[in-house]
Amino acid sequence: LNDNATFCTQCGATIAPQQSAQQTASPMANLQQAAKNIDMNAIKDAVSVENIKNLKNKPNKLTIAVLAVLLVLVILCMIFGGGSWKTPINNVMDVLNDGDGKAYEELMPPYYKDMADALDGIIDISDEDFDEEAENQRDRLTKKYGDDAEISYEVVKKTKVDSDDIDSYNEVSDVASILSSKKAKKYKLTKAYKVKIKYTIEGEDADKTDKTTVIVGKMDGTWVLLDEGDLPISTGF
Repeated sequence: LNDNATFCTQCGATIAPQQSAQQTASPMANLQQAAKNIDMNAIKDAVSVENIKNLKNKPNKLTIAVLAVLLVLVILCMIFGGGSWKTPINNVMDVLNDGDGKAYEELMPPYYKDMADALDGIIDISDEDFDEEAENQRDRLTKKYGDDAEISYEVVKKTKVDSDDIDSYNEVSDVASILSSKKAKKYKLTKAYKVKIKYTIEGEDADKTDKTTVIVGKMDGTWVLLDEGDLPISTGF
């Protein structure tokens, strides 16, 4: 092993750094040194198909460590990268089941706040109370199905939205961008899906099971609801 190695390239064991009492390297220096010591060939070998397949029978600590890091990165991307294409549908469920104002606000496209600011004094939408509106959505559900009404769903089919349909949604974004400092590029859809779902509403007064197609899209790194289909929610856009 290199004298400055931070872990064993064979077993993955951490090598304790030797530091003098008088001088301790800065965190940035340690990071830079660790980066120099990474053996990319060893990492590539650790996550080879063969090593992954043999993980149960012949555990490799480096393979496990690399896979753990990759898993953390995927989770962080899910948390901080706008979620998944299911996020808007889950937000609808949270609004209808819990009257969740934050979930209702997240259903709005990214240009909503900028557009509201641009229209301030012309149309009063900048001070919308999302908590109150989410409660109204919940109330409409409970009035029809009962106080204990709950809605759930399962995905039946997911298909990509074709470029022509994406262009039609982007026309709306273009108008919004003109009203909000011409941020047209920021508000372009990068992808969109038509998601056919089966939803079930259960309540003490009534039950319902039906299928509908909702459309979700990714805009400015965030997944938003473009069309709620027949779900019992009104988004106003």
